[in-house]
Amino acid sequence: MSLSFLLAALLLLTAPLQGREPDSGDASARAATRAFSDALARGLDATTLLTLRDLAAHDHPTSVDMLLDVLADASPSLRPSARRVLAAYQRPDSLERIQRQGLDHRDGEVRAQVLMALAAGRPPGVDWVGACYLALDDEYPEVRAVAISALGRAREQGALKHVIESVGDEAERVRAASAGALVRLAQRRALPLLDQLAEDSAWRVRLAVVRALRELKTRGGVELLVDMLAREPGRLREDVILSLVRLTGRNYGNHAKAWSAFLAQAPDDYLAEGDARAMAPVAGSTQTVAKYYGLSSQSTRFAVVTDLSTSMDHVDEGRYKDSARRSRLEVTQTELGKLLGGLDASVSVNLLTFSDGVEAWSSTLVPLDKRQRERALREVQGYRTRGGTNVFAALERVFDLAEASIDTPGQADAAPDTIFLLTDGAPSVGPMRDVELLLEYAAERNRRAALRFHCVILTKDRLAVSFLGQLAQASGGESVAVLK
Repeated sequence: MSLSFLLAALLLLTAPLQGREPDSGDASARAATRAFSDALARGLDATTLLTLRDLAAHDHPTSVDMLLDVLADASPSLRPSARRVLAAYQRPDSLERIQRQGLDHRDGEVRAQVLMALAAGRPPGVDWVGACYLALDDEYPEVRAVAISALGRAREQGALKHVIESVGDEAERVRAASAGALVRLAQRRALPLLDQLAEDSAWRVRLAVVRALRELKTRGGVELLVDMLAREPGRLREDVILSLVRLTGRNYGNHAKAWSAFLAQAPDDYLAEGDARAMAPVAGSTQTVAKYYGLSSQSTRFAVVTDLSTSMDHVDEGRYKDSARRSRLEVTQTELGKLLGGLDASVSVNLLTFSDGVEAWSSTLVPLDKRQRERALREVQGYRTRGGTNVFAALERVFDLAEASIDTPGQADAAPDTIFLLTDGAPSVGPMRDVELLLEYAAERNRRAALRFHCVILTKDRLAVSFLGQLAQASGGESVAVLK
């Protein structure tokens, strides 16, 4: 629904009550709701987030109504805070309304968000476990996935048979949720089912298996990770290696045979968790598919997102090797040419640019054969600057492209799993420019998309450097600040 519809609903919520005396918390709850409504009307910024979070101090049914409307109609950037507020509520009448109106809401996304809030808060007097069991039959996949995850975290042993059944669910997000729940409920007995999920056609399910095996921390789990390394292509190899290093304290990179040889001579109970990012790989064990401004990736399905705001015309003398008084855009075009020219034909890419808005070269990933490589290079050489820096538009389009493949048979490899994002400034235009909101937005949408962001930072602006560094780190990616 539109923002105007949400604001109209909030106005009704903040209108004076008629026909009864307000209770002691009613006035303050309505005042807090009005403050949030006013902030939202002015746009999405830091004040919007602060007034929303302030509702945690106003545990009241009036606040519940507003929060449910936020979950239904507002930006994904507000959902994490709205969930946390709902999870903090303890008043019986508030909890009754959360259950009655939230769990039975017509919008499946709201039902999923409310179930997450109840499972996180575990309020007294609320049978949230029972709500999770009921949610296992919900028609909306996200609700079922949330229920499976919550029952697993609660170590609800009675749910094990349902979790086992979810391994065969038609929705990939449910199958992915089952991996983590299996580890918590079945522990070592989960390995045969995790082995089955490790061959799932959806890469996000296989990623969930990698993360579950890291949590399992058993010799059998390490052996399964080595098996996955031998057959996994692309970005997932990075995730497998990361888990293996953390579990063993060794780093043999992509060499599955070296990992197997190590396990063959290691004690049966050997596990020595290490710092995966601080540990250098054994010489010759790394494999790079793509390299851009010094950032490396093994992904064979990625998108490159390039800032074309007018500031990209700026010349940073002496900042780049081979700069020769070239602009940021000209240097970036050279780096993109190197990237595209060095890719194998098995790699699929997409190119996006953003300024005031965002444009995509293709609606899906494009296999980089000779003809498409030439097309991509021509596209890059045609880049021209214009407008401001609408980071939100770029993120929104990237997540839309990524999520289009979720639960779509045969489309698992049609969307990127890794993003190279290049910009030379903090957000300056668009409906969302506050970096904290942008980070909340990215975190919320990446719960499903599971994208890895590698960020190239062509600015010394501290806010931009911090924002892009956090965006990359939260997704398991890396960032590089080119201007020192």
